[in-house]
Amino acid sequence: MTRLYHNYQLRINSLSVFFLLISIGILTKLFFIQSIKSSTHKTNTHKAGIVERFEKGNRGLIIDRNGEILAETIRNILFGVIRKRMLIKKK
Repeated sequence: MTRLYHNYQLRINSLSVFFLLISIGILTKLFFIQSIKSSTHKTNTHKAGIVERFEKGNRGLIIDRNGEILAETIRNILFGVIRKRMLIKKK
């Protein structure tokens, strides 16, 4: 310990006890909110914050918030024939 610790020992200990009590009070309040009042807070949050909206989106379109199309699906079919692999029957 430092040489001045004995002069201020009472103040240091009382300040340490004060911070310890404040910490215990905060932890107790957090425990009370998280475990005992959790169901009440959960229902209040769901009532205030959840809005269900059913909206069917267009498949393959990516639209920004202004309604402009950013990306879309283009359906192209490429059809080709490889003659060497074709089986042709001659009559």
